[in-house]
Amino acid sequence: MHIQPVHLPRRHSLSDLYIHDFERVSALYEYPPYRQDSFDRRWQEVTRAENRADRSALAEALHVYNERVNRHQAVLDNIRLLERRDSVVVIGGQQAGVMTGPLYTISKAVTILQLAREQQEKLGVPVVPVFWIAGEDHDLLEVNHVWVTGEDMRLRKVRMGQDDGFKRSIGLRPLTLSEVDTFLKAVADAHPDSHYKNTWLHKLRQLAEQSKTWSDWFAQIFHWFFARAGLVLFDSAAGEFKQVAAPFYARLIEEAERLNEAVLAGTRHVEQLGFRPQVEVLPQQANLFVEENGERQLLLKQGDAYTSKGEGAHYTASQLKDLACTQPEKFSTNVVSRPLLQDYLFPTLACVLGPGEIAYWGQYRQAFTLFGHQMPVLHPRVGFTLVERPVAKTMQSFDLSPIDAMFRLDDFREQWLRTQEDIDVEALFSQLAEGMAQLHETTLQPLRSVNRGVEELAAKNRERILRELEYLEGQVQKAIRLKHRAVLQQFDRVQLSLMPHGKLQERVYNVFRYVNLYGRDWLDTLIGERLDLTHSHYMVYL
Repeated sequence: MHIQPVHLPRRHSLSDLYIHDFERVSALYEYPPYRQDSFDRRWQEVTRAENRADRSALAEALHVYNERVNRHQAVLDNIRLLERRDSVVVIGGQQAGVMTGPLYTISKAVTILQLAREQQEKLGVPVVPVFWIAGEDHDLLEVNHVWVTGEDMRLRKVRMGQDDGFKRSIGLRPLTLSEVDTFLKAVADAHPDSHYKNTWLHKLRQLAEQSKTWSDWFAQIFHWFFARAGLVLFDSAAGEFKQVAAPFYARLIEEAERLNEAVLAGTRHVEQLGFRPQVEVLPQQANLFVEENGERQLLLKQGDAYTSKGEGAHYTASQLKDLACTQPEKFSTNVVSRPLLQDYLFPTLACVLGPGEIAYWGQYRQAFTLFGHQMPVLHPRVGFTLVERPVAKTMQSFDLSPIDAMFRLDDFREQWLRTQEDIDVEALFSQLAEGMAQLHETTLQPLRSVNRGVEELAAKNRERILRELEYLEGQVQKAIRLKHRAVLQQFDRVQLSLMPHGKLQERVYNVFRYVNLYGRDWLDTLIGERLDLTHSHYMVYL
């Protein structure tokens, strides 16, 4: 396996400025990225900060949960390290997608492990890698599918289960083996037979048998991939953690109005820099969900009272705070309060984020200040593009660079086609059309004197002739493409592999596309490789 850094084209985005021109956005974030002094200062701040969860209680909850879904000695040893006052965590998270969801979820876990190892060596203190499973999210359509390609080289979506419209957290949604079996059969049919296929399909079925909920299954698969590296798992929907989070929920209720003011102030700052805010903040939202009849309902604050968006139930602040103490499992955070809960629960040295997350965290700096904390170091997730061996062979044969193969392939394909024929078809037909139009105009000029109807008829005749020429040119181009179909299909496979739907591969494909072809040793190598984390993207030649 060969790993090569690549510089992707820059985009005009907030995250791009954060990475490449921090001074322009320094008012939105606490620490500049990729600088060791940022980690040094953050370690000093986080280890002396107050207003955080009790480390022992958090470690106990982590131990109970990971014993259930992620039991490995390396994981349990890391959890024990969290009880040390000088220990910190590198953390990042994602929704609990089926079969782990898109590849960037795997990339985020690899980045967390790499950064934790690097900073443990540089700081000389325990740095624990933690993956936050966003099991509280309830949008089933975002997590219930994988994208696959068939022999026709078309992308299609394979879904698990049916959306019942019920706003139940993914971490509380029961996993039934019947829907798993139906899903895995469709997935198996969509993947070519290989040396590894039966092994990983059997493993996924076995892990499903050990899982009660959708996010349990996610956690079990993550355990299979990452437990040996010591990755600690946390599921925000798991009951083990709700009591530890209870004081935060109560504080969130107290600070509802001021939190919105803080986030709205950050939002205005983002707008002043010329960017559209990623998170829309409603003045009345309480940034907290409450469970009613098994569904998550957003709380809205209206004067001194709170109303749930769905059922319309009414609460006082006192009632909600009592509920937070006695039944904290009824509460869950939203996109605004989740980062604050994370910082309350964990002594966070750095948070590994994708581009969109970096952008919307830019709205939250004053919110962290309100809760007595500083925003942690935000470390950009490293991206990986996995290059299958036939794709690598095609790139080498045509001397395609990674940037050519990913972003300039259409131009390269057309240029290659033009060099395969002795005639320039486009120029030939352009010249013919121009000459034909001129000849038609000159020859039929006398007909204009007959009457206006004949003149209009001549004009339509000219347009019909030119359309016929366009049709003929299209047929010639089609014949040329058919003649070189074998090579053009190689280009199509490169494009489908590296940029499906015109998007980065990591945003579409699932990790088991590659486990099916090459096993999982490549992932273990990627975890163990000492990568330069200042590079934001790597090509991984499998």
